[in-house]
Amino acid sequence: MRFAWKVGMSIVLVAVLLFSAGGGLLIQSQFSASLQREKEAAQEENSLLAMALYRQLDAGRLPGAGAEDAGAQRERLLGLLRGATMRVGARELAFGLSDENGRLLYNSPGFSADTALLDAVDETHRGSVLRRRGEESLLYTAAPFVLGEEVLYLTNAREVTGLFTARGEQYRLLLALLAAALGVSAVLAVVLSRVLTKPLKRLSEATRRFAAGDLNERVPVRGADEIAALSEDFNAMAVRLDELVETLRDAAKRQEDFVASFAHEMKTPMTSVIGYADLLRSKKLSEQDVTRCAGYIFEEGKRLEGLSMKLLDLIVLDREEFAFAKISAPVLFSAVEASARPLFAKAGIAFSVEAEESVLFGEEDLLRTLFYNLLDNARKAVDGEGTVSLTGMKEDGGYCAVVEDTGRGIPPEELSRITEAFYMVDKSRARSKGGVGLGLAICRKIVQLHGGRMEFESEPGRGTRVRVHLPDCVEKTEGGDTPCA
Repeated sequence: MRFAWKVGMSIVLVAVLLFSAGGGLLIQSQFSASLQREKEAAQEENSLLAMALYRQLDAGRLPGAGAEDAGAQRERLLGLLRGATMRVGARELAFGLSDENGRLLYNSPGFSADTALLDAVDETHRGSVLRRRGEESLLYTAAPFVLGEEVLYLTNAREVTGLFTARGEQYRLLLALLAAALGVSAVLAVVLSRVLTKPLKRLSEATRRFAAGDLNERVPVRGADEIAALSEDFNAMAVRLDELVETLRDAAKRQEDFVASFAHEMKTPMTSVIGYADLLRSKKLSEQDVTRCAGYIFEEGKRLEGLSMKLLDLIVLDREEFAFAKISAPVLFSAVEASARPLFAKAGIAFSVEAEESVLFGEEDLLRTLFYNLLDNARKAVDGEGTVSLTGMKEDGGYCAVVEDTGRGIPPEELSRITEAFYMVDKSRARSKGGVGLGLAICRKIVQLHGGRMEFESEPGRGTRVRVHLPDCVEKTEGGDTPCA
């Protein structure tokens, strides 16, 4: 069953229950009040009847007559009753007189005794009982009538059929109103439930489209109720999932590129190695050709060795824990300069290093690898004469190392991907200079391990500037400077 129908039926059910319960209680309350008034009126009639009989008995005694016995009084009373008609207003009163054994001594026309009533009446109390006789409803009221030393019981009957008839009419009217209210409330409930659940329907449709792959699906947010909050949560979830999916797509794309690039980088030297090895195996060559083939095999083998070592570096950086220590920045930069200067001298590139005095916190071999790879990348970017510099300076909260070259530069659209494994802006030029596209990926890993960040600025034809920001992780204590935990 749809939620809108559930809401509508619930509203109708509650309305019907409240309306019927309220109407029924009101009708029953009015009926009970009317019946109580009838009981009071019947008791008053019984009292008036008794008083009238006592007056007539006193008026019928002869002046100066002696005391009568019980039998004489009863006969004189019965004589009065047989010759009298008791009325209340225009209505003739129906009544009867019984002895203490319940035997009916007198009854007016149309009166039928109810002996069960006498069981609830004694010499000092009166009682009432309601009886249905066919279509009629009669209210019997009995009270003791003391005649000398004898106790008789005077019973009168009051018709209350009208009360039950009126109550029946009221119940029928209630049912008619209930049916009308049911129809009206059903229509209103359906309309209201559709209005209330329309945002949920839109949210459900959006969820299905989102599940089908439309990650750009969003729902409008109207109002400030729970449904609006649910819509906002859905939109926030959709945005977050869209970002996660995009991240996964990028990761999958990078993984595909990594595998493809790795296969390509392996294929080229392996093809050369196999080809020259097969040439040496299948033909008799001169000593000069053998040397040349062996040279090609050696060069390609070294290339494979370099590739495997860089891949090993990436794996080690992901899995190994390193012990960090305090390092002098000038000492570190001098070591890097000593390793890199022969490369620049061979290429005819002007190279300079300048380091402001400071203490770094990190793993020395990793930092050497970081700056060496950055300088090597800068060297490969410079064609012919040019300059490459490594500069270190203090900054708020840490140390900044800048590697700058006057090489070819990097197009703006390539900057976001240059730290991906095997990614090369100019693949043919990079391979000709011994590159495999892993240097900057290794640099990125090292910087992340040190809690720092790298920033690239480049302009095609004018060069590239790489800033490495390393955090100052030295705490000041009473015992001196200590590395951060």
